[in-house]
Amino acid sequence: MALFGRLRRGQAVSSNSSSAVSPAEPPVPVRVTDEALGHADIAQARDTAIATGKWQPAAELMRSIGGDWDKRAIAACALGTVAQDHPGWFFAWQHAAPDSPDFLVVRAQSLVMAAWAARGAARADQTDQSAVQAFHKLLGQADDACREAVTANNEDPTPWMTWVTVARGLARPRQDFDWLWEQLAARAPYHRYGHDQALQYLCEKWHGSHQDMFAFAARAAASAPKGSPLVLIMLHAHVEYALHEQHRNPDFSPAEYWNSAGVQTDLQAIQELWPVSSVERGPTFLADAAMLSYAQAQSGSWLAMAETFNATGSRLYRFPWAYSSEEYMHDVHKSALQKVRVARG
Repeated sequence: MALFGRLRRGQAVSSNSSSAVSPAEPPVPVRVTDEALGHADIAQARDTAIATGKWQPAAELMRSIGGDWDKRAIAACALGTVAQDHPGWFFAWQHAAPDSPDFLVVRAQSLVMAAWAARGAARADQTDQSAVQAFHKLLGQADDACREAVTANNEDPTPWMTWVTVARGLARPRQDFDWLWEQLAARAPYHRYGHDQALQYLCEKWHGSHQDMFAFAARAAASAPKGSPLVLIMLHAHVEYALHEQHRNPDFSPAEYWNSAGVQTDLQAIQELWPVSSVERGPTFLADAAMLSYAQAQSGSWLAMAETFNATGSRLYRFPWAYSSEEYMHDVHKSALQKVRVARG
């Protein structure tokens, strides 16, 4: 069943097109774990804070980003990730400007990142109780930090995005989530990371259902502006569905699912609406292309995948590729290159 498919279709883009693939063989694939997502200014501010203990470059970065909400979310994640392990610059920032909206945004996100690090990546039934307790304690602190951050700057959607994540971790009731999502969407209706966090709350693995998740994703994709990477949220929903079903059903076949008519219709539509080789590269491009290439790999769309690899220099952001092995990543990359060579004769 196609859940997005032909909501807005023109002439379909063939998955066998290789016109944008460079004649030169791309490098071996690299799994990108850096939260800066290839943004040199974000990486520089973060690395300067770590190396020198100076908080001013981080503060200036957040100020200069202004209302570019997707990039602001990336910066908050990148800075928040290192605030726990390298706290000197962060404490200095807190001492110098404890009421700064920029500091409070990063503080809230840092507590969320610390909470998930304490919990680990395992499913709930495989997580140690002490890790769960640490997770909830840190999220309780993040809950308070989000409240402070939204009070400090009522126009900024970033702490609302963080708060949606907190609501998932603390298993807040659906009415709380709905209110948080309304606040976020009112400030940034096409917020890329915000939609991903909301989808996670609504997926069956957490507090919703497959039906809730796909309905949310379809509405978001249908309302996305032309050229927006938000259409890729349908692939995120398919990833969550396939992973969940594979976990609970030993007879579930990911290959059959990804090659089913409905999923393929969605993938073809998304490749048309978000042509990776020519689309405007927004702040989340590297993460978006990773989602697309993963779906292409799962369905064996090798020529289309080669085009996506070419557009990113074979860099793959960790989500959703972290769910696969390095060997798998290299194998599908090799398959894509082989198909390109055959297609060229």
